[in-house]
Amino acid sequence: MTRYRSYNALPDQPEGTSEIRDRIIAAATQLFEEHGFRKTSIDAITRDARTSKRTVYEYFPDKHAILSVVLAQFIRQRFTELERMKAQDSGLPPRDVLRHLAQGLSDVARDGESKAMYRLLLAEADHVPDIARASHDIGLQQVVELVHKPLSALGIGDAEMAAQIFYDVFVMAPLNRALVGVEPMPINVDVALDALLDGFSRT
Repeated sequence: MTRYRSYNALPDQPEGTSEIRDRIIAAATQLFEEHGFRKTSIDAITRDARTSKRTVYEYFPDKHAILSVVLAQFIRQRFTELERMKAQDSGLPPRDVLRHLAQGLSDVARDGESKAMYRLLLAEADHVPDIARASHDIGLQQVVELVHKPLSALGIGDAEMAAQIFYDVFVMAPLNRALVGVEPMPINVDVALDALLDGFSRT
């Protein structure tokens, strides 16, 4: 399976996390969502995390590093939930697995937390392009890993391309509509999925 990019801009989750580090991330997440990245100061993060600025810098070299961890943690948490759902569906036919994943991804994309994080990412994309690109790519890669096996099991020749379209249809489209306040399309997951699969089965 193709790996799209290295995700150096988004850090790995450390094996052991401290309660102080968790407080810093929680405080930064809340402040970034409410005020944006540029309007949030290290002083504000320090205050809300109930720690010292020196302690913050012991964990993170700068505010960009905090943003990277906030985004990485959010993405991993969301896809952990979807991986759990996929594991529960392991005995189902591949098309049913894909149907449940499509619905789950669409629901996640439209919820309040996802909209807040995507809004933050778009607002800062010009200022932190590496972080923005890495966030998009790791989300895409997670979806590819979720759906590649059931797509291949259905005999889809170009499962890689089908997975990318799956991401665009069931993640990016509902997320963008939700972000601008447009009511979600009354999309029938079965119809959309059948159209995608039938289109690739003819190629």
